[in-house]
Amino acid sequence: MSFHHTGTRGICIKVFMNEVLSPMRGMPVDEESLKTDVENLKQGLDKIGKSFLKNTDFLCGNEISFADIIAVCEFSEFIVNGRDIFEGNPKLKAYFDRVKARLNPTFDEIHSTVYSWRDSMNK
Repeated sequence: MSFHHTGTRGICIKVFMNEVLSPMRGMPVDEESLKTDVENLKQGLDKIGKSFLKNTDFLCGNEISFADIIAVCEFSEFIVNGRDIFEGNPKLKAYFDRVKARLNPTFDEIHSTVYSWRDSMNK
């Protein structure tokens, strides 16, 4: 969970703020920062796949844990703007799908607001 806080949350929110929240506030997307932040995001997600998910189905082993619930929610924010953070990282995509399947139907219920936000952005 400590890695998630420092290794993923910070880089996820930078991309999300630049792509989604800044335009909502009438501010332009900072393309130069976005390019750097997207690369940092990719590297951070790659680290998760290569270390924590190297030989396990979940972050802390082969059973779902609180760490997975926290991480999957962070990854879910990209549902809003349609950024495919799993592109080129099938291991991480499979992990996300495993966690989501394990948590459903609660996952979809909790994320209904995120789905609505996505739908309103696509209009």
